[in-house]
Amino acid sequence: MVWMTAVAALDQRTAQGINLLYFIPTSVGALAFHIKNKMIAWDVVIPAVIFGCAAAILSAWIATTIDVTILRKLFGGFLCIVGARELLIKVKK
Repeated sequence: MVWMTAVAALDQRTAQGINLLYFIPTSVGALAFHIKNKMIAWDVVIPAVIFGCAAAILSAWIATTIDVTILRKLFGGFLCIVGARELLIKVKK
């Protein structure tokens, strides 16, 4: 997505749409493989799907109401925080 926004000069929403067009069929294929091999913990998946869908709907609504510039800055800040956390915090085993 960074390539699409920074180099190809697409706006954030278009890049997100292209990203979704790639990940939806890819995830469907992976899900079919995992179901076939009985590698799905349905007691975990069902609540995750329900709350994930609710969060996606809410996030999509928020993303359509916020200016693209602010959305980019928020996403960049989020990436910086996650990156700093990954670099600085050691996971206890």
